[in-house]
Amino acid sequence: MPEVHADLRYLGSSDPALVDKIMKKRADELNRRTKLQNTRSFRTGVPHDVLDEQVAMKKLAAQKIKDEDDYHDRYRLISDQVAQVCETIRSEATRERQKAVMAYSMDNCRKETRREFHLSDPNLIKSERPTRESDDDPRLGPSSVQVFEGEDFKTKQRKEEIGASMREWLAYQKEEKQQTADLEKEMDRQYDEAMNTANEMRGLCEKASIEEQLQEKREEAAANVELRKIHAARKLANKAKDGASASAHVQQEMQSDRMMELTDYKLGVDGRLMKAEYKRLSVEEEQGVYDTNARLVLEKQARMRAEKSGEYLEANGNYAADMVLNTLENAKSNDERARRKQIDEFNRAQIQQQKEFKIRERNAYMSHEHQEPFNSTANLC
Repeated sequence: MPEVHADLRYLGSSDPALVDKIMKKRADELNRRTKLQNTRSFRTGVPHDVLDEQVAMKKLAAQKIKDEDDYHDRYRLISDQVAQVCETIRSEATRERQKAVMAYSMDNCRKETRREFHLSDPNLIKSERPTRESDDDPRLGPSSVQVFEGEDFKTKQRKEEIGASMREWLAYQKEEKQQTADLEKEMDRQYDEAMNTANEMRGLCEKASIEEQLQEKREEAAANVELRKIHAARKLANKAKDGASASAHVQQEMQSDRMMELTDYKLGVDGRLMKAEYKRLSVEEEQGVYDTNARLVLEKQARMRAEKSGEYLEANGNYAADMVLNTLENAKSNDERARRKQIDEFNRAQIQQQKEFKIRERNAYMSHEHQEPFNSTANLC
């Protein structure tokens, strides 16, 4: 255990827990201020092993979230594929039913197959047979007053004329069919020639189009290369600008009064404390709090002793002794405060020397001129 401070020795027997608590707080405050005064540890920051552990934990949490997302995405894709397969089967079944209905309708539900089609048939009159097709139509009998026995004497001649007419008509149809076949062959030949010409022309057009596309792609690739160079130069310039801005900001923050803790707190224009600039109590105020707490404790102990003894004179003697002790402690605290002020002035002088040394070092680095090496140890001492 560290040695108890002089202002807490009288509390050692009455309340040791309070003494330990106050000593622990003072030790923590001393360690914190010692760490801030050490420039190397102040600029280093958090140890790398702690940062590596935090980075590992963050990576593990991110990987866990990514694995969960991949799991849900994989099963969502499977569900989508199953739904697509079901939808495809359903649509194919619906299409097959529709095809079957259309095929049945085309085969069995035409208008000619209806019972009442003859009532609205537009070709009914054209398809009707005449009343008498020939001289010996068997549908007509004597009662029709149109067929008489021995009426037709030129049946043989009419049959020969019909046969000659039929042969002539057949010859005409044969000749016409041959002409049609020849015409179709000629048209097929012309169509083949046109198709060959069109294929050659299409091949030339496609070749020219492919060459134009290749040329456009080459030009586009060249433009993309130039654009990539421009973007790369712009990114490098932005990166350099951001780095310079970040470095300037870091230097400004590290050399600011707030980070260096040159002052305990600042007051605004209205005389009130600025919350953002408040660090701690000053040494005088802190010592005043300690003195007040000690005085209260002394008064309480004196009152308790007076109440226990019941003798007023003894209480007054004890109170006088406490006041004398308090006076001695105040004198000691004043000496300690003066010594602390000297230490603070010495530290501020050291900090100012370090700042001047860094400024000269930075100027020497930026001047690009050879200068004699600067003895930092001698200046700091």
